[in-house]
Amino acid sequence: MNPWFDRNSWWVRRIAALPVHLFLFAIVVFFIVRLVPGDPAVLLTQGKATAAQLVKVREALGLGGSLPHQLGTFLLHLVQLNFGSSLVSGRPVALDVFQRLPQTLELTGMGLVGAAIIALVLGSVAVFRPKNPIAYVARGYARAAGAVPDFCLGIVAILIFYVVLHLSPAPIGRIDPRMTAAPTVTGLPFLDTLLSGDSSLIQSAVAHLVLPVAAMSIAYAPYLLKQLIPGLEDQIDAPATRFRIASGGSTFIMIVSVYRRALPAVLVVLGGLLGALLGGAVVMESMFGLGGVGQYAVNAVQTTDYPAMQGVLVILVAFVLLVFLVVDVLNMLLDPRRRSGAIGGA
Repeated sequence: MNPWFDRNSWWVRRIAALPVHLFLFAIVVFFIVRLVPGDPAVLLTQGKATAAQLVKVREALGLGGSLPHQLGTFLLHLVQLNFGSSLVSGRPVALDVFQRLPQTLELTGMGLVGAAIIALVLGSVAVFRPKNPIAYVARGYARAAGAVPDFCLGIVAILIFYVVLHLSPAPIGRIDPRMTAAPTVTGLPFLDTLLSGDSSLIQSAVAHLVLPVAAMSIAYAPYLLKQLIPGLEDQIDAPATRFRIASGGSTFIMIVSVYRRALPAVLVVLGGLLGALLGGAVVMESMFGLGGVGQYAVNAVQTTDYPAMQGVLVILVAFVLLVFLVVDVLNMLLDPRRRSGAIGGA
């Protein structure tokens, strides 16, 4: 066996598995999309097309020929990174998705950062200040993981802060509709707004994002907190921590060591939450009129746009699988025991 491969097989295998997972999911997507009831060609043409026109529409949808032939064509195009063209916009699906994806990823990232901050603050209080009243609230909050979906919090937030208290702007976009969006620099709407330096535009963007980001952060923070609190408690009493205390190490060094050993498991949950947060971002985009991939996917379903539906699903899953790979590698870098072939490893 090659010595280099022996040392690095733990991440080489993870990378090699990525296209296999994506290939299998693409097959699943192919069949799921075809479960949509009705004849898409008839739906798209509103029943007004001739038989010859219907054949052409089915070909454009990738529905020509037998099912195995359709699957083979779909997978061949996928290998070529050809997701087809949207029947609604007439543009390549990849172009449509990648123009909207930064908006969704920005919202997802904000929700993820917000959830992580809430979990770190409450987790620290719960473990290092166990008699503090906030510690009891934090533990109860952690046990409520999954109890209240993000869309429920979004609806409640709109009712309270917009309808009743009038503290929030109307949920109909990322900025006030009377304002002009900032010039595109990075493709990330909020970051581009910050770069514009327009204080009124920034204030409007913040006001429109507070509720959806807060709803996502509050809904998903308990998942992290539920993993973080037991992890910190275990590592506080671990031999490595007692050794540092006995050696006269500073409190700061001890806390850093505890967090370093407790975070790998939390990192796995954090990566796993990305998929859920992407779904949450899709819902929030529709609920608050934020645009992005979410509304594009909803429109694709409503118009039976097969290429768009397939492209959105495959591209989003490819991104999530890539994030899982990064999380997996980071997790094994932080804790070598988790590497394949290590004692107690996978």
